[in-house]
Amino acid sequence: EKHPAMLGAPGRAMWQEVWPVVGAQIEDVMRGQPAIWKKDQLVPIFRHGRLEEVYWTYSYSPIDHAGGVGGVLVLCSETTSLVLQARERQALSESESRFRFLFQVTEATKDATDPGTVMLVCGRIVGQHLQASVCAYADMEPDQDAFTIRGDWTAPGAKSIVGHYSLAGFGTRAVENLRAGRPLVTNDTLEGLGLTE
Repeated sequence: EKHPAMLGAPGRAMWQEVWPVVGAQIEDVMRGQPAIWKKDQLVPIFRHGRLEEVYWTYSYSPIDHAGGVGGVLVLCSETTSLVLQARERQALSESESRFRFLFQVTEATKDATDPGTVMLVCGRIVGQHLQASVCAYADMEPDQDAFTIRGDWTAPGAKSIVGHYSLAGFGTRAVENLRAGRPLVTNDTLEGLGLTE
């Protein structure tokens, strides 16, 4: 839409919407830095009267002139449709994986007759699915602090954490998340729970 008006015009002025993404890269090449190549980079552009999220694979190469850099050669190809197709395939794969997991839970608990058995079976399946060391369930007391872990699944070598606890003892992050009804997931117990602060 900017052609031919942008021919010969300063890049910063004609590419205002993309300059925050590409400006420093072009300036680096102009200062003599090596060529730059980016794959599937998000570079929003004004098109069809609005700002669109567009993906590009592009390169910026220096153009030699009198022993220095006289300009930048830009080669680019829009990859928006490829990026969106890849995202769609990923989303479908994740959806299929979730349905398989839910079917596994349904099959494993369909003959269970009491909540305790359901929780133990679900704890095992979830723990194995997440490759966790321990997967437990607990009942919160009315004070929103004390809770009792009544059952858990443990991986080989891990210790059971069944018992009575204070939520405050698990750090501020645990208190904030659980009281707000958000899940609490951590790969590093001390750091993830804010116990190292």
